[in-house]
Amino acid sequence: MISDRIRVLVIIGQNGVGGAERQLVHLVKYRDRERFEYAVAVLNPRDGDTIDDLLLDAGATVVHATSSSALRRVYSLVRLTRRLQAQVIHSWSSYSNPYAGLAGRISRVPVRLGSMRNEPGSMTAPRRALSMGWVSWRLVDTIVVNSSVAAARLRSFGVPESRLRHVANGVELLPESGRSVARDALAAYGIVGDDPVVANVGNLRPWKNHLLFVDVMGMVIGAVPTARGVMIGRALPGDESIRDGIQRRVGELGLSGRVQLLEGISHASRLMPAFSVLVHTSITEGMPNVVLEAMAARVPVVAMRVGDLDTVIVNGENGFLVERGDVNGLASAILRLLDDAALARSIGERGRQTVARRFGCERMAREIEAVYAESLEGPI
Repeated sequence: MISDRIRVLVIIGQNGVGGAERQLVHLVKYRDRERFEYAVAVLNPRDGDTIDDLLLDAGATVVHATSSSALRRVYSLVRLTRRLQAQVIHSWSSYSNPYAGLAGRISRVPVRLGSMRNEPGSMTAPRRALSMGWVSWRLVDTIVVNSSVAAARLRSFGVPESRLRHVANGVELLPESGRSVARDALAAYGIVGDDPVVANVGNLRPWKNHLLFVDVMGMVIGAVPTARGVMIGRALPGDESIRDGIQRRVGELGLSGRVQLLEGISHASRLMPAFSVLVHTSITEGMPNVVLEAMAARVPVVAMRVGDLDTVIVNGENGFLVERGDVNGLASAILRLLDDAALARSIGERGRQTVARRFGCERMAREIEAVYAESLEGPI
């Protein structure tokens, strides 16, 4: 029996525990349960730690839409869409946009949405990816973006403003007891005691710039020998060489034992309260989820000025921003926070207030579901 609720099929590229994937979990968890029901199709499912159980616990149906070819995958999505009688098909990433667009058109889904969760056309994007993006943006009716930077880039590629909807990320606020629990969890990886921990969280991708973080930590540890550097992330298929490069740089700078790469951790946000500073080194982003998660956990953030971060962080008030590639600026801001506990607490508290005021999960879910409802029924 088909439900009276609006039936949404979300298509996502993979089900590992990354920033975009956590946003999808938040959408399902904080949905309007009286009006919407969700199914999630995963195109490239992984083994090990995934978001599948989180989605199931939140009430979504999860389907692994694997196939040996792109055309077969589209066909399987068409069959799934018809079986679910989906009224909305929403690609959750740029990778899955063409699949949602094609499957939605073939099966005549009333509302077809795409997403752009980073800065399209960045210096890291190959020409083929940009060409596919150009095509896929025309297969969907509306594109949901999580940053004004992404929206501006799409407009520059000819996507009209009327087809764009800007919905900022949402993050959960951790309970007050989070720090002690996180410190205990971090001890399992050999990081014990009260030494300051400077962290970088993000999968090992070229634009995440992990080597810059290692260089910065060389300067920080030179000034504060008790400091520890932690990188939490995993190498994705095709980027395994980044792991080797990180390990080489750590050895070259004599940082072995002081700077660690932890790859086997899922739900890194649960460790966030254990960190003294979160350092964000990406050279291109839209709205980095990890920065908001750190702020929500009262962890002071030092980041490069990319994407929409300058609309969130007021330099010196609720975090620190430096220009791209400014190693000295990053190190200086980190050392200032490690040297001044009162400043670090003040920055952390103001960061949490910013997130609580502007980046709640319920707000994010309501805004996305308003796009679904308006597309189907007109403004609500």
